[in-house]
Amino acid sequence: MNGKELEDILGEYRNLQDQLSKLKDNYKNMSGGIAERNRELQKLTDTLESIKQQMEERGNSMTDGTPLVNIKKSVAKVKSEIMAMDVRIGVLQCIILQSKLREEKQIEKEYGQTISVF
Repeated sequence: MNGKELEDILGEYRNLQDQLSKLKDNYKNMSGGIAERNRELQKLTDTLESIKQQMEERGNSMTDGTPLVNIKKSVAKVKSEIMAMDVRIGVLQCIILQSKLREEKQIEKEYGQTISVF
Protein backbone atom coordinates (compact mmCIF):
# COMPACT_ATOMS: atom_id res chain seq x y z
CA MET A 1 0.00 0.00 0.00
CA ASN A 2 1.25 3.35 -0.80
CA GLY A 3 0.64 6.66 0.95
CA LYS A 4 -2.10 7.75 -1.44
CA GLU A 5 -4.19 4.64 -0.87
CA LEU A 6 -3.72 4.99 2.85
CA GLU A 7 -4.88 8.62 2.74
CA ASP A 8 -7.94 7.61 0.70
CA ILE A 9 -8.81 4.91 3.23
CA LEU A 10 -8.27 7.36 6.13
CA GLY A 11 -10.43 9.98 4.38
CA GLU A 12 -13.16 7.40 3.84
CA TYR A 13 -12.82 6.35 7.50
CA ARG A 14 -13.21 10.00 8.63
CA ASN A 15 -16.28 10.43 6.41
CA LEU A 16 -17.79 7.28 7.85
CA GLN A 17 -16.99 8.50 11.40
CA ASP A 18 -18.69 11.84 10.62
CA GLN A 19 -21.74 10.05 9.21
CA LEU A 20 -21.82 7.81 12.28
CA SER A 21 -21.64 10.86 14.55
CA LYS A 22 -24.48 12.55 12.64
CA LEU A 23 -26.57 9.37 12.79
CA LYS A 24 -25.97 9.11 16.56
CA ASP A 25 -27.07 12.75 17.01
CA ASN A 26 -30.18 12.12 14.90
CA TYR A 27 -30.90 9.00 16.97
CA LYS A 28 -30.59 10.97 20.24
CA ASN A 29 -32.89 13.70 18.92
CA MET A 30 -35.45 11.20 17.70
CA SER A 31 -35.32 9.06 20.82
CA GLY A 32 -35.78 12.21 22.93
CA GLY A 33 -38.85 13.07 20.85
CA ILE A 34 -40.16 9.54 21.26
CA ALA A 35 -39.76 9.70 25.04
CA GLU A 36 -41.60 13.02 25.11
CA ARG A 37 -44.39 11.59 22.96
CA ASN A 38 -44.57 8.52 25.21
CA ARG A 39 -45.02 10.78 28.27
CA GLU A 40 -47.73 12.73 26.45
CA LEU A 41 -49.40 9.47 25.40
CA GLN A 42 -49.34 8.28 29.02
CA LYS A 43 -50.96 11.52 30.20
CA LEU A 44 -53.65 11.20 27.54
CA THR A 45 -54.20 7.55 28.45
CA ASP A 46 -54.59 8.47 32.14
CA THR A 47 -57.04 11.24 31.24
CA LEU A 48 -59.00 8.86 29.02
CA GLU A 49 -59.20 6.26 31.79
CA SER A 50 -60.42 8.90 34.24
CA ILE A 51 -63.11 10.06 31.80
CA LYS A 52 -64.16 6.45 31.11
CA GLN A 53 -64.51 5.84 34.85
CA GLN A 54 -66.59 9.00 35.30
CA MET A 55 -68.83 8.04 32.39
CA GLU A 56 -69.28 4.55 33.81
CA GLU A 57 -70.21 5.97 37.22
CA ARG A 58 -72.71 8.34 35.62
CA GLY A 59 -74.16 5.51 33.57
CA ASN A 60 -74.51 3.36 36.66
CA SER A 61 -76.20 6.15 38.59
CA MET A 62 -78.60 6.74 35.70
CA THR A 63 -79.61 3.11 35.54
CA ASP A 64 -79.63 2.77 39.31
CA GLY A 65 -83.16 3.29 40.55
CA THR A 66 -82.13 4.09 44.13
CA PRO A 67 -82.74 7.87 43.89
CA LEU A 68 -86.17 7.28 42.39
CA VAL A 69 -87.03 4.72 45.06
CA ASN A 70 -85.93 7.17 47.76
CA ILE A 71 -88.11 9.90 46.25
CA LYS A 72 -91.11 7.56 46.12
CA LYS A 73 -90.57 6.58 49.75
CA SER A 74 -90.39 10.23 50.76
CA VAL A 75 -93.59 11.06 48.87
CA ALA A 76 -95.39 8.13 50.54
CA LYS A 77 -94.15 9.30 53.94
CA VAL A 78 -95.39 12.85 53.30
CA LYS A 79 -98.78 11.49 52.18
CA SER A 80 -99.08 9.43 55.36
CA GLU A 81 -98.13 12.47 57.46
CA ILE A 82 -100.80 14.53 55.66
CA MET A 83 -103.40 11.86 56.42
CA ALA A 84 -102.36 11.84 60.09
CA MET A 85 -102.62 15.65 60.17
CA ASP A 86 -106.09 15.48 58.58
CA VAL A 87 -107.18 13.07 61.33
CA ARG A 88 -105.77 15.38 64.00
CA ILE A 89 -107.52 18.37 62.44
CA GLY A 90 -110.79 16.43 62.40
CA VAL A 91 -110.41 15.45 66.05
CA LEU A 92 -109.62 19.05 67.05
CA GLN A 93 -112.63 20.35 65.10
CA CYS A 94 -114.81 17.83 66.91
CA ILE A 95 -113.40 18.90 70.28
CA ILE A 96 -113.99 22.58 69.44
CA LEU A 97 -117.57 21.82 68.34
CA GLN A 98 -118.26 19.90 71.56
CA SER A 99 -116.79 22.74 73.59
CA LYS A 100 -119.00 25.29 71.83
CA LEU A 101 -122.05 23.12 72.37
CA ARG A 102 -121.22 22.83 76.06
CA GLU A 103 -120.80 26.60 76.32
CA GLU A 104 -124.12 27.10 74.56
CA LYS A 105 -125.86 24.73 76.97
CA GLN A 106 -124.21 26.38 79.96
CA ILE A 107 -125.27 29.85 78.78
CA GLU A 108 -128.84 28.59 78.26
CA LYS A 109 -128.86 27.22 81.78
CA GLU A 110 -127.50 30.41 83.29
CA TYR A 111 -129.59 32.92 81.38
CA GLY A 112 -132.53 30.78 80.38
CA GLN A 113 -132.28 31.95 76.80
CA THR A 114 -131.46 30.10 73.64
CA ILE A 115 -128.25 31.57 72.27
CA SER A 116 -126.44 30.21 69.22
CA VAL A 117 -122.68 30.26 69.50
CA PHE A 118 -122.29 29.56 65.79
